[in-house]
Amino acid sequence: LKITSIDPLTADTETGQMNGTQNYSQNYIHYREEKIPINISYSSKNITASEPGWEYVETDEMKSRIKNAILSCTLHVPNEPEQVAYGNFITVVAPIEIKKNVCKSAIIFSVSVRDIKMFKSKMALTGISVTFIAFIITLIISYLLSSYFTDPLQKLSTAVEAVSSGNYNIKLKLTSHDEFGYISEKFNDMVQNLKRAHLERESFVAIRNELDVAKKIQVSILPSIIPNLPNLEIAVNYFPMAQVGGDYYDFHVVDKDRIGIFIADVSGHGVPAAIIASMLKIAFSIQSAFADDPARLLDRINKSMLNNVGQNFVSASYIYIDLENNIMRHARAGHPTIYLHSNQTMEIVEFNLKGKVIGLFPEIKTENIDVPISKGDRIVLYTDGIIEARNSKDEMFGEELFMGYIRKHSKLKPHDFSKLIMGDVKSWVGGNLSLNKNDDMTLIVIDVK
Repeated sequence: LKITSIDPLTADTETGQMNGTQNYSQNYIHYREEKIPINISYSSKNITASEPGWEYVETDEMKSRIKNAILSCTLHVPNEPEQVAYGNFITVVAPIEIKKNVCKSAIIFSVSVRDIKMFKSKMALTGISVTFIAFIITLIISYLLSSYFTDPLQKLSTAVEAVSSGNYNIKLKLTSHDEFGYISEKFNDMVQNLKRAHLERESFVAIRNELDVAKKIQVSILPSIIPNLPNLEIAVNYFPMAQVGGDYYDFHVVDKDRIGIFIADVSGHGVPAAIIASMLKIAFSIQSAFADDPARLLDRINKSMLNNVGQNFVSASYIYIDLENNIMRHARAGHPTIYLHSNQTMEIVEFNLKGKVIGLFPEIKTENIDVPISKGDRIVLYTDGIIEARNSKDEMFGEELFMGYIRKHSKLKPHDFSKLIMGDVKSWVGGNLSLNKNDDMTLIVIDVK
């Protein structure tokens, strides 16, 4: 659009005259058969845009600048302003990008150096003013926030110090409905929980002391030494699941060639099981006259324990070994089978005899069986904590694996064999039997020499 003539109020263009009295005019130019609107407005006086302009002269230098700006698609700003009759101006060539990094045309405009300086001055003054106002506001807010935070924090600090010194009756009073009120409420809840935990800890300590006493009793009822017979080698390995267990074993030594071996498992764990095990020791010890009759011995123990075990019960197994006649007499009451590994056939014999658990029924209906034994035979008695031990996949150790150990390690001495079994069961359940939810474990291994 080319201005052909100009005066203070009108401008003549190629498409007609524009009247400046309306302060705003609209014209059109035609470009590639399109009618494009051009809006022209007149500025107020005393600003750069209202000053008379000058005729645009497209010099070779300007053409070069325009071409470079379009080809490089980069804004072109001269290093120095241009001196004209109305002041210093910076002529800027701004390319118009039609797509990424592709420019086809440019806009040329001039910026007054005076306007730039005035803008900088105004911005500097504005920045100083804003900074000062912000500083004043910051001081006010800091004072208000200090009052808002300091008092609750001091109260909270005092309360925390009191709790740390063991005062669980303190109560933090912050009645506001904001975060401090929420913290106050949760702090008081925490103190109450700590108070309960402290009381429970004292109770736990008392219970633990009682369990320590019960454990000492439990250990005291077990045989302190293993009988040493000339032609028998006996090894016992006992491991309680809880601090106080429910397994029990004992012996009736008749003479150097005859011995009775008793093993039992009280249902449950802890103090109740230990108490029943103590009762079982007494019931067993007074039956020495029937050491050679396993079925009768178990029946008499049942009559002693009947109605005295509460909701619990006892499984038991008893063998009587007579080396003079080379026989083993056996009876059981609801207990897992015993194993006899024959040195002659290298096979394992199981004895699944009848017999109900002890303490629940007037008659347990046990039966005796006489089994010939010979030199090199191995007899294995155990509680079900071994075969029912479970690993992290909830798989049981099982009878098959247990019997496999008996076959494979038949040449190991009883002590070494029992140690091996217990170590591998411990690995099976994860290394720490006392923390594993398995039953107590007792293993008795007897070799005929």
